[in-house]
Amino acid sequence: AEIETSKIVNDLAAHQGGTMRRRLLSEGDNCECGTLIGIVTEGEVSEAAIDAYIAAFPSDREPIADQGPAPDDAEPVDTAIPKVLQLEGEHLSVPATHYAVALAQRWGVDLSRIKGTGGRGRVTKADLIAAVTAAGGKIDLADARAAVLLVPARDPERPASPLARRIAAKLGIALASVSLRPDAKRIRKADVLAAAAVSARAGEGPLVAVNATAGEFEERVLTSMRRVIGQRLQQSKQLAPHFRLVIDLCMDALLELRNSVVAATDTKVSLNDMLVKAVAQALMAVPELNIHVLPDRVRYFKDAHVSIAVAIDGGLITPVVRAANRQSIVEIAAQMHGLTTRARHGQLSAADIEGGTFTISNLGMFGIRQFDAIINPPQGAILAVGATQRQRVFINDTDERTAMVLTATLACDHRAIDGVLGARFLQAFRGFVEAPATLRP
Repeated sequence: AEIETSKIVNDLAAHQGGTMRRRLLSEGDNCECGTLIGIVTEGEVSEAAIDAYIAAFPSDREPIADQGPAPDDAEPVDTAIPKVLQLEGEHLSVPATHYAVALAQRWGVDLSRIKGTGGRGRVTKADLIAAVTAAGGKIDLADARAAVLLVPARDPERPASPLARRIAAKLGIALASVSLRPDAKRIRKADVLAAAAVSARAGEGPLVAVNATAGEFEERVLTSMRRVIGQRLQQSKQLAPHFRLVIDLCMDALLELRNSVVAATDTKVSLNDMLVKAVAQALMAVPELNIHVLPDRVRYFKDAHVSIAVAIDGGLITPVVRAANRQSIVEIAAQMHGLTTRARHGQLSAADIEGGTFTISNLGMFGIRQFDAIINPPQGAILAVGATQRQRVFINDTDERTAMVLTATLACDHRAIDGVLGARFLQAFRGFVEAPATLRP
């Protein structure tokens, strides 16, 4: 099976061996996590015993139709969580569905105070929303649905499985052009891929059209990842008043420390790994930037959970280095290597990408000297890192020398961070970069 969210797709293998006795879903069907999809047995098990097990198995599936996008004309509502449901300490281990956990972490809800109606007593997304509403709170339904995979609408003229529709939309293949096998009742994933292969061999691009004035053009349907990225960044630009501060950093000392760490530990350490450590230490020095900005409050974190923007096919993902302030440079390098590798192979879990308190976006490897980045909500700031270039610099306004210089741009949410705080953070960051002796290798 494939476990899909708005940003990641993970393969699910069987947890144990046995004989597949019953398949309850067809290839390409969609269901909620926790749904019974088949029966695997060991030894002699009767058909009657299997029937009894299926009948007794609880179902906590939430309707797919209820998880689509909010209407375009829906009036936005800020999510407000009643105090009785607000989380006061750490998240407890509460049986809950993936969506319920994700929303609880996003909104700061204590799931232990909500009665679950799902299978085996799990708290579902519907339980969470109902509890917030019943307690007098408000829910932004668009925000609640942002992480749910959107599947193209059904076409009664061309019956197709949900997976086939989704792949056709992603590849830009019209279902009308997909051949239905004589013995099949609906189009499957394999049929869509076969049609895509035929189109590629014929040299035809997906959804090519000709306009009398614009000429030939190509249209591609937005993937769910691109839709969610667009929604979140549009929300950030609309709700978070951005201001930016730019600083030039002398990188010679940090690069020298990196070379010594590599030589001493025989570990591949990148400049990005060094910057993660310097950012984490700067966040400890100026904790007012190590935050989540919520609609009616600001949440301050004791450890720096640094998100790193990583480009993948079709979008962008931000895996998190947990408690980077407590880790050495070598430990950060090892964790970063694992995160980026899993990100590019689609193997990240939800825990790998959630809970970041500050983001670094680095385009220096492409030769970009300076750029602006959009804040990753609910975080309060993001650091855009450019390329390191050799430049002439002045020491004490008199002595001139050549140094490796990096330009970094800090974007802050002015609702919670003022210019002075942003400047203090950049001063602290510069101190750790230009005099990195305090960074634990």
